[in-house]
Amino acid sequence: MFLPGLPTAAKTGHIVPELASSPLLSIGQFCDAGCEVLFSAGDVIVKLHNAIILCGTRTPLSRLWIIDV
Repeated sequence: MFLPGLPTAAKTGHIVPELASSPLLSIGQFCDAGCEVLFSAGDVIVKLHNAIILCGTRTPLSRLWIIDV
């Protein structure tokens, strides 16, 4: 997975064939790597050293936050 600015410790993943179209992201893994993750009713923001490295929105239908990786 190529995500510029993301700490190496937050880039470890597992392949789950049933989720081939959309990856699940581990919020705990981001936090353990030094990131701050902020959720609101409509948005999610991942920061590292006060710089935004990822952001996404919450979908009305599924109520899940989607980050374009």
